[in-house]
Amino acid sequence: MRCLRGGALLLPSAGHVAAVADLDIRSSRMIPAIRHSVFLAAMAVLIFIGFHCFLWSTVSTGPHLYLNLGWLELHRYGRVWTVEHFHFAGLLAMLLISGLLTWLLSRSLRR
Repeated sequence: MRCLRGGALLLPSAGHVAAVADLDIRSSRMIPAIRHSVFLAAMAVLIFIGFHCFLWSTVSTGPHLYLNLGWLELHRYGRVWTVEHFHFAGLLAMLLISGLLTWLLSRSLRR
């Protein structure tokens, strides 16, 4: 056995050398797949945040502040924040719509 440049091992039989070379090819093909997954996740997060820009509404009445994100309603009095309402179905709908829109956008950019 000899160690080649880059840390690859040269094994005595030709079949082993081909197997080691095959592993290198597969790992280089995985990089675009990982990059695509990270891009898809980042796009989904941005779309999810973008929806909240449209749904965000606030009402301020003196010391009270009401913040509504569509699926989450918060109330602030002074420095204390409380959750007024949490709509699980609304959160699930936002996640599904964001995921669907991300998938459609990804498909259209791929072509």
